[in-house]
Amino acid sequence: MKTRNWLLLVAVVTIFAFMTGCAANNALNKPNKKDERVLAIGQEKDLVRAELGVPVAQSKDGCDIFNYQEGSRSGSKFGRAFVYGIFSIATLGIADVLILNPIEGMVGTDRNRLRVCYDNNSMVSQVDRLEIK
Repeated sequence: MKTRNWLLLVAVVTIFAFMTGCAANNALNKPNKKDERVLAIGQEKDLVRAELGVPVAQSKDGCDIFNYQEGSRSGSKFGRAFVYGIFSIATLGIADVLILNPIEGMVGTDRNRLRVCYDNNSMVSQVDRLEIK
């Protein structure tokens, strides 16, 4: 009987050990916050694309349409991951499953949609935020 209880305890601890860290991992894998200073009038088109990525579309008038996830600053990602790890270990993974994963799922999920237009020299001339109505 003692061996059976011991094996059950080891199995439960092992399962919780594998469940812990999901929220911390999710926090660390969020995209980095984009540097929107590249959207200033007069910035180069290549610099905008290097920061925001490939545009999802281009209009006939030469404007780029970008759609990207807001992201988080590196410091806040590491801070959240550290706190999540402490809670996860202290509660044997229960907090990770019940509280931390849902919280992390809501953090930094906002999306930005931008229309960036350029002049004849491929410099930013206009930036519009696109809103879903």
